[in-house]
Amino acid sequence: MLSRLLTLALLVTAPLVSAETLDLTNAKSNAAATVLVARFFESLGLDVNNKDEVQFGLRFGGYGLVLTPIVSAENGGKLNAYINYTSNNPANLENPKLLSLVNEINLKYNYVSAYVDQDGDLCFRYVLVFDKQLEPKLVQRWLKQIEVQTNAIRAEYGAKLKPFLAKKEK
Repeated sequence: MLSRLLTLALLVTAPLVSAETLDLTNAKSNAAATVLVARFFESLGLDVNNKDEVQFGLRFGGYGLVLTPIVSAENGGKLNAYINYTSNNPANLENPKLLSLVNEINLKYNYVSAYVDQDGDLCFRYVLVFDKQLEPKLVQRWLKQIEVQTNAIRAEYGAKLKPFLAKKEK
């Protein structure tokens, strides 16, 4: 039993041990950075999907995230991670009860930006600011923090948010 656990631990941590820091200094555009960051996440053994020029998907901690890298020569880099709860309910944009809950979440949780997008979907945005280099350990800690904070928000506010997350026909 112990040998199986050690083997599993090695399989899980092996990508982190061999992964090197990603240097985005020479990324000439956000599209180039997106390709490099997606490859970097794959090298970490993460479940990357739905890649395009400006974003890619990631399954982590039971969540489907959309990641958007943004780089600039002057300001280093930023990695946005979005968790969207699609409801297709434009009425959510003007629902005072939902907007009050979103404000309450933003007041209590300082690592996430909760908002209602133009389609009426509840969204969480997490931002990682970095100086042109992404370290594997930093990425793993950031993703774990996203998971922990989203779990906490869902545990505390899930029942109150549920009526607004029901899908509506357009």
